[in-house]
Amino acid sequence: MLTQNYHCRLGEIDLIMQSADNALVFVEVRYREEDHHGDAIETVDNKKQRKLKRAVLHYLQHHADATAIARIDVVGIKPAPARMPHDKGTQHKEPLHSNRSQQNLTALSDALFRGHVLRWIISAVEDDD
Repeated sequence: MLTQNYHCRLGEIDLIMQSADNALVFVEVRYREEDHHGDAIETVDNKKQRKLKRAVLHYLQHHADATAIARIDVVGIKPAPARMPHDKGTQHKEPLHSNRSQQNLTALSDALFRGHVLRWIISAVEDDD
C-alpha cells in the first residue's frame, strides 16, 4: 500500500496501492452492515465516480509519473451470512446483482475473510468523460 485516506479539495481516495505490474490502483472501500437498500458497491453512483476520477487525476498530476498506468477499483464489504464458513481466504463466485449498466466491470472476485464477504471489482470506474 502506498497511502490511505488521501484527501484533496476534489475528493478523497481510501487506498492507493501498486499492482504486481506496477499500475497505480485507487481503491474505494464501501461497507454495509445490511443490504436492504442495495449492495455496498451499488452506492458508488455516477456522482461518486466523478468525485473519485477528479481525486485520482489530482493525485496523478501531483504525485505520479506522466506515463503511470492507473485504475480505480471498488471493494464492497458486508458481514457473511451465518450459514457460510468464516474461513480466511475461502473464495466463491456469484453474479453481481446490479442495475448499474453504465459500468464496464472487467473482473469480479468474492472472498470470505474473517466473517465478512469482500466483493472486489477491478476497473469499476471507467474513463468515459
